[in-house]
Formats: sequence, structure tokens, C-alpha cells
Amino acid sequence: MPGDTVSLKDGLLLVNGETVHRNELQALAPHPYPGGKRLPVFPLIVPEGNVFLLGDNFRNSLDSRYLGPISIKRIIYRPTYRISPNSQSGELK
Repeated sequence: MPGDTVSLKDGLLLVNGETVHRNELQALAPHPYPGGKRLPVFPLIVPEGNVFLLGDNFRNSLDSRYLGPISIKRIIYRPTYRISPNSQSGELK
């Protein structure tokens, strides 16, 4: 969220110094982007009016780890239902 400090350290995601605990978040450190684009510099403070977004396929997502923070104005859809994993499927609130 705006004002949060995001860090990638030893393959882990930290938000405001706290590790985000999810098994899928291992191997988060970005590999070189194949377009020559300069990667965001971490730690990164999310600017006002922006968010830091991660794709759900963490190992293969082209997300804020590569593109940097995303303007909230560019978000046009909010997910309403989760289908996977089955143990967590259902309506999102």
C-alpha cells in the first residue's frame, strides 16, 4: 500500500520489515528482465497513489518486482472469487 516499505532479502518478501509468510514466496528475488528494463531498487517505498502488486504465480509473474509500483488509477477490477487452492476457494471479501 502507499507508504509501505517493500524489501526482497534472501528470497523473502518483507513489508515494513515484517516477513510475509507464504510458501510460494520463496525464490522471489527477480531474475534479469529480458527486455533490458532497469529493475526497481529495493528497499522501495511505495509512493502515494500506488500499490506494489505481485502475481499469483510468483516464480513466473511479471509484476511490481520488475515493473515497480502501479498507480491505483490503473486498477480496474477487484477479484471477487478464488478458485485455487481448493482448500481456500470461495468468495473474497
